Amino acid sequence: MTKEVGRAIHQYEMIRDGDRVLVGLSGGKDSSSLVKILHERRARLPIDYELVAMHVTGIGPCMERVDLEGMSGYVEDLGLPLHHVRLDVDEPEPGKSRCWWCSWNRRKALFQACREHGCNRLALAHHQDDIVETLLINMFWHGEISTMPPVVEMFEGEVTLIRPLALVSESRMRRYARESEFPFELHTCALAGRTERGYVKQLLHEVSRESPKVRTNLFRAMSRLKERVKKDYLV
Repeated sequence: MTKEVGRAIHQYEMIRDGDRVLVGLSGGKDSSSLVKILHERRARLPIDYELVAMHVTGIGPCMERVDLEGMSGYVEDLGLPLHHVRLDVDEPEPGKSRCWWCSWNRRKALFQACREHGCNRLALAHHQDDIVETLLINMFWHGEISTMPPVVEMFEGEVTLIRPLALVSESRMRRYARESEFPFELHTCALAGRTERGYVKQLLHEVSRESPKVRTNLFRAMSRLKERVKKDYLV
C-alpha cells in the first residue's frame, strides 16, 4: 500500500521538502495507517518534512468511543507528538445532518490546529472509496458533480489539504490495518452504515459483483471528462 501512497504524493505533489504536516487522527484504521505510512516514508525519501498528529474528539454518539490512551502511546512510539482537542458545539443547524455537522466542526478544529502548530499541510485519511462515494452522494442528493479532491489549497494557500490515500482502495486499507496489528482498539463511528454514505457503499458493493472495476472506473472518470461531452452533453 505504501506504493499507492507514494504514487499519490508524487502525482499530486502533496508534500515538499520543509513541509510541516498535520495528520488528522480519528483513531480508525484509515488515519492510524496514514500516520504510520507517512512516518515510515520519511526515512526513505530525499526530502525532509515534519509530522504532527492531531485528534479531535467528536460530538454526539462519536464522543467517548476512542481509545485515546492507547492511541497516544502508539503515536508516541513513532516519535511523534499527539495533540488533542475536544469539540464543544451545539446541535446541528436546521437542515444539516449530525454527520455533516460533526465533520464540519472537526475540519474547522484541524485548520485551527494547523495555524497553532505552524503546519502548512493538513493530511486527511480519505481513501479512493471515500472519494467515489462522495461523488455519488453529491450527484444523487445534491444535484452536482463534485467530490473530495486529492489536493486543494485553502485560505489563499495558507494551508494545503492533502489526501495521500486517494489511490488506495478500502479493501486494501482493511488488509493493511489487519497486518499492522495496531496496539489499541480501532474507532468506528456509531452511525457508520446508517447514512447516505452507507447506502451508497452498499450500492457500490452490489454493482461491483457484476463489474469489479466500477470503483476504479468512477475514480478515473473524474479526470477523463471529454471535451465533446463537456460541450454537447452537459448543461
